[in-house]
Amino acid sequence: MEEKENKKVKLKTGDAPEKISYERLKQLFDESRQQIGQMEAYIEQLHTRISQMSDVIESKRLDYLFKVLENSIIIKDAEFITRTVDEIKAALFAPEQPEQVKA
Repeated sequence: MEEKENKKVKLKTGDAPEKISYERLKQLFDESRQQIGQMEAYIEQLHTRISQMSDVIESKRLDYLFKVLENSIIIKDAEFITRTVDEIKAALFAPEQPEQVKA
């Protein structure tokens, strides 16, 4: 804890902040740009992983929906079975989009 306190620089009111040289400023800029590039790559990896996980979750959901249909005799709730079938249809068949006319 003492080390943290020793590392802190205390500025008194009225003290002017230290001026940074152009070279140091350019070095800080380059380091920041490199860090931003690394963060963007990491974010892209996260987006890819999220997309993959979303696909797995959707696949598992379909598995459970089909399991409901397999056991529809036991369930005996027509409205629930109808909603299940509708969900399966929506997941398997993308809604038709009207063709856009090119000008």
